[in-house]
This record gives sequence, structure tokens and C-alpha cells, in this order.
Amino acid sequence: MDASTVRSDTAGATVPHVVAELGPIWLAIPADEVVELFIPERILALPLAPDGIAGLCHLRGRAAAAIDLRQMFPELGPPPARSPVAVGLESNGGFYALLVDDIEGMAGLDHSGAETAPPTLLGRFANGVHPHGSRTLVRLDVACLLTEAERISGPALTRGDRQSA
Repeated sequence: MDASTVRSDTAGATVPHVVAELGPIWLAIPADEVVELFIPERILALPLAPDGIAGLCHLRGRAAAAIDLRQMFPELGPPPARSPVAVGLESNGGFYALLVDDIEGMAGLDHSGAETAPPTLLGRFANGVHPHGSRTLVRLDVACLLTEAERISGPALTRGDRQSA
């Protein structure tokens, strides 16, 4: 899909979001939270990593904890056969890579027009849904997701003082 097909048609103030496909849903990630979009060369599996942490990947010498929402929410289904795309995010000195299937483009969303996300849809990580044509965009609560990622993985895995995976 090209970015021109993912646009807001609301008249109110809009906030730009990166739209990412993850199984049957489209995630809307606030663009000001996104540091980088990249395709990880490889993901180093960590044998005893908790559910939700796929392992470590790196971007230009910086290690990132790879977050896999499929491990937390099996109803998202199996990943596609192709390599995932990573959405680079930062918080409290840590660097994270949220693994998604694909990037669909950008959308301007009016937060005042959001509906409440059903509790079964990504749990507390969804802070609103936006009907968008025939699809629904699920607005991701990045702060909540990264707080949980740091909690389950521990500061040794998520702090920015490590150099490379």
C-alpha cells in the first residue's frame, strides 16, 4: 500500500502516526515517538528471554531489545515468512525495536475522535482505535509498552550503555 492511501480525512487537528501492519491489525504509532524504521539483519535469540522479548538486534552499533507483541498476544497469528520490519523507539536511555510485519505509511489522526479500545485488543498497550475506511487503526501507547518491556527484560538488557548485539 502506498502512503497516499493512508491519510486522515478528519477536519480537526491531527497528529502524525506511522501505520504498521501486525497480523490482522494496523498499529498507529505516534511519529514523534519513532526514532527509526529499519530491517534488522538478524535477531540474536536469548534463550531465557521473557515472552515479549524476541532477542537483540542492532542498528549502527547500537543494541536494541526486540519487542515481539506476537509472543504476548498469540491471537495475532504466526509471523509472515519474510523478515520483520523494526520500529526503533527510545525510552529512559534504552533502545527498542518493535517488530512489525510491514509499514503501511503515515496517517494524521485526530485523538479527540478516537474510540475506546476493547480490552482484548492489545490489552493496556492500546489507547484508542480510529475507524479508517475499511480498517481500524489501533493507537499504540508507546510509553506503556516500553515501561513493560523494561520491566520484563530488566535494565541490563534495555539500557543504552551496551554497545552492540
